[in-house]
Formats: sequence, C-alpha cells, structure tokens
Amino acid sequence: NEVGGSAMTAGGAATAAGTITLNGVDIAVNTTANDSATTRASIAAAINAKSQETGVTAEDTGLDSGGIKLTAADGRNITLKASAVGLTAANTGLALEATSTTAATYAARDEPEQRGLHRDQQQRGRSEELGAACRDL
Repeated sequence: NEVGGSAMTAGGAATAAGTITLNGVDIAVNTTANDSATTRASIAAAINAKSQETGVTAEDTGLDSGGIKLTAADGRNITLKASAVGLTAANTGLALEATSTTAATYAARDEPEQRGLHRDQQQRGRSEELGAACRDL
C-alpha cells in the first residue's frame, strides 16, 4: 500500500512541532521554517526510525510538489493523523486531512473488483496454455 505525499508550501516562515500518529504509533516531528527539504528529510527519518512498529516506511520525494511518500510493503492499511493543529499537509509533506487532527486511513488496494480482475487474468492465462497444448497434439 502506498500513499503519495502532499505538496508543500515553499517558504513557510513558521516552524511547527508536534506528534503524528501513524498506524497507532506516536512519532515526534518538527518542521523547519523556510526549508522544506530539511523538513522532509527530518520527518522521513523520524517515521523510518519507527518503521518496525508501524510497518510503514517514508520516502522523501525530493520535491516540494511530492512531499513524503508512505509505503506499507506488506499491504496493510496506513492510518495517519497529527496531534497538533500546526502540523499540516502543506508544512509536513504528509497526506494529512484538512483538519490535521482527524485521522485518515488509506486502505490497501484489494477490492473485490481487483481480485476478480486478477482471477480473470489467471483464467485467461490457463486458457491460452490449454490452447497451445491442444495445437501441439
């Protein structure tokens, strides 16, 4: 499961500090005034330091427009919220809700339609194999 980052506002003059909660684990984060690159690196490092507990890793996209991408390699859902109103999507690069203290859950992509599509692809592959075997006879 992957969650894209949020575009960051360049040149934010204020710093913010607080806690984000990622999959039930509290992580202390800080933003750096007028330096979104340092903010992204710092927040990504803080998230990655807790990845064993959360099951989620963070990637600094290197772009203000890309923010910080979160990945749960095992496909689990990603639930993210901030405990401080001063932490926003625009100053952290995280996919926080507009009201940052509201949790956002990003579900893994395993909807029934996708399972059905996967099953159809498998059946099509088997049909093609059977057709090839019959032609060989």
